[in-house]
Amino acid sequence: MPNDPKLLRIRDVPNKILELTGCTRGVCTIYHWIHKGRLTYDGRLIKLKAVKRLSTYLIHEDDLIEFLREVG
Repeated sequence: MPNDPKLLRIRDVPNKILELTGCTRGVCTIYHWIHKGRLTYDGRLIKLKAVKRLSTYLIHEDDLIEFLREVG
């Protein structure tokens, strides 16, 4: 478990997205957002910020919220 309570393991991100938006997304989708990004409505490509530690990705809750806000 990360020391910072706002750091989410990649397997916890889909539940957080469900809580924030009401939409379900899988872990594979989160990996895709980290590696390849997602197009916004105005055509920009943005990627989800993540840090890889001990073979798992950690995503800060604020970065997730900002990503979801930009995607729309």
